[in-house]
Amino acid sequence: APQRMYTPPALLGTIALIVGLALLGLEALTAMNLPDPLPPPKPHPEYGWMRANPAPTLELPMGEGPVASAWPNYWSMLHWNQVVNGYSGLLPPSYFPLRERMRAFPDAATVRLLQGIGVTTVVVHEEMPPGERARLEAAAATFPQLTLALPGPDAVYTLVADPWMWRLAGAVPPGADVDLPAANADPLAFGLLLAILQREGHTVYGSGQLDYYAFQPAPSPRCYTVLPSGIDPTSFGYPGATVVLHEPEMTLYRRAGCE
Repeated sequence: APQRMYTPPALLGTIALIVGLALLGLEALTAMNLPDPLPPPKPHPEYGWMRANPAPTLELPMGEGPVASAWPNYWSMLHWNQVVNGYSGLLPPSYFPLRERMRAFPDAATVRLLQGIGVTTVVVHEEMPPGERARLEAAAATFPQLTLALPGPDAVYTLVADPWMWRLAGAVPPGADVDLPAANADPLAFGLLLAILQREGHTVYGSGQLDYYAFQPAPSPRCYTVLPSGIDPTSFGYPGATVVLHEPEMTLYRRAGCE
């Protein structure tokens, strides 16, 4: 018959000590070096403006490392707006691709991408290198969608709202699956759409890779699919699909035979 195992108190104490030392070792391995000295406190008129004008926000330049990326989270306590830059224990697969794409901001693609996810405020901090800052300001003047709302070392631009990705998600019936079979055409844009669709309660399939995230292929054609606009849905297994909603960048289709 099985007998209850007896563990001497001394052995329990040894195990507890080993576990404690292991945890200390893990903490040492994951500790990050903070800047020395820390950035000095300074007035933040841009955050006062954001507090008075709450909106989803992108802050530039985006951080180059885990500590730099944490500052927008920290300073968000001054305004409590949603910020694109932030992440915590989980690094979204879109973060680094978005950071790289935003180096070209503002151009037609980045302006439309930010509008698609709902961003209407862009903050340009004085930490941006002068050459990049001059390029950004010159380009921003050519986009009527962008308005300089607060000049200064930390400038604030407003972006005309046009949340086209949210419109696509809103046109899908509640609970319906969505297929993104051409996500590899623009993994970042379709990855952001995937996140919006999932947030709205949809199961999403697709084909492609966004950083460490691999889209899961659909087991069979779904009733709803989103493709880059101008692509024939027949080539992706959706012959006779009807247009539910067309946007310049992407189109939502309903498969033939689905109600």
